[in-house]
Amino acid sequence: MKFIKYFTLIIICFMPISVLAYGVQFICPKEIKPNETFSCTIYSPSFCSEISMELILPDGFTLKDETAGKNFKSASEGNKLSYIATGDIDRVLSTLQITAPTVTNSNKLSITLKNVKYKYQEKDNEYSVTTDLIEDINFTGKISDEEENFVLTLKSNDEKDDQTLSCTPANGSCDILLTNTNIPTKAGYSFNGWGQEEGCTKGETEKYTLKSNTTLYACFTTSTVGHLKKLVIEGYPIEFNTNVFNYTIDVDNNISNLKIDAESFNKDAKIDIDNPILSNEVNIVTITVTEEGTVLTYIINANKNGLVRPLITSLLIRDQQINFDSNTFNYDLTISKKTKVLDIAATPDMDDAKVEIIGNNNLTEGSIITIIVLADSGASNTYTINIHNINIWNTYKYYFISAIVVVFMFTVYFIVRHIKIKNGEYKTNNSSVKVETNKDKILKESKPKKVKVKKEKKVKKKKGKNQDDSISSDNIETLDL
Repeated sequence: MKFIKYFTLIIICFMPISVLAYGVQFICPKEIKPNETFSCTIYSPSFCSEISMELILPDGFTLKDETAGKNFKSASEGNKLSYIATGDIDRVLSTLQITAPTVTNSNKLSITLKNVKYKYQEKDNEYSVTTDLIEDINFTGKISDEEENFVLTLKSNDEKDDQTLSCTPANGSCDILLTNTNIPTKAGYSFNGWGQEEGCTKGETEKYTLKSNTTLYACFTTSTVGHLKKLVIEGYPIEFNTNVFNYTIDVDNNISNLKIDAESFNKDAKIDIDNPILSNEVNIVTITVTEEGTVLTYIINANKNGLVRPLITSLLIRDQQINFDSNTFNYDLTISKKTKVLDIAATPDMDDAKVEIIGNNNLTEGSIITIIVLADSGASNTYTINIHNINIWNTYKYYFISAIVVVFMFTVYFIVRHIKIKNGEYKTNNSSVKVETNKDKILKESKPKKVKVKKEKKVKKKKGKNQDDSISSDNIETLDL
């Protein structure tokens, strides 16, 4: 039990505080009488600085009055409610006075705060939240004999393509099928359903449930079919957008052809570039992309205006090497992370041309230095240097890998050698050497000693005396082998 208490305490300490811990609340009476004026209260989240929403009332209900809470200033217009905090936050954001009708088309109704958007501030953090709040009420009056149809308005990309659909509610709501609606179109985009906000990217495609008259908007996402992912004209920077199909550039009189690099999202797409010789004042270059039956054309208007564009004849960067060419306008340069500013010297090919260097400070990975050479005539050229930081791993990774392999091999060698020594045998290049262990010494000492008998010396017999043929024990010697 003690372990569970400590574990729970640790979890609570490290648990992040939810930004919705004190979220927006909406409270209305549950029972509403005919012609009654009743109050609904909106409670603010803690630390809220700005908040806005749309009040959606059932048919026949009207907003009579609204009062901002303490330390909130109201900027509401009708049912578009908006508030700004002016001091310490009070929990009561606003009090709404709503009047009920005599009869309705249903007893079960809902009052909705739609698209509640607020900034939630906690210490140094700021969060933006969007939500819907719905308060269900029960109308105790009579239901009208004839129920009015709910109308759904579908806003397309073009007003002439807007659509309206309707359905008869049952128990306060009804469903409308969206599968039979006309599909709106937008150049460079794909339709992706119907949503509640303009500029939406995803919405409903099958059906939508109506609880009142409602407006939905066409949702679009960027389409990549038949589109270019990249379009670069060497020496002539353009602000390329995959959904922009027309560009205009001014070229020098001495330029006869454009160098174009075009790339599509899908490698299987076919790209045809009609890049004629630039001879007239106005030249048109077309790039046609064909994919899955879709054909799109990007147009480049290359105008010759008689201006000669200045170039840089020399580009030097201290302590750095760059393979510079006057007609190459884009470079990649790898520098140390400690290098924050480069010492750059650029020399234009015109006496009246000026050089401006932009972005040469606080250099980090991904920084871009722009060098603009501008003549008095207004003609200019732009060179760019893309900054990359040295990656130690990529530079020395083969050394690291080699060192790891060598250490591993030596480790394995010494482990094997130690095992063999422990087992009493260590192999050399020429033979196997038996290593005497403690066990071998004990066995050797326990073996019996061998005795070597010394041979008897021959003794000459003397006449008249008895000769003792026995061997004296003094003549026996014991030898340790």
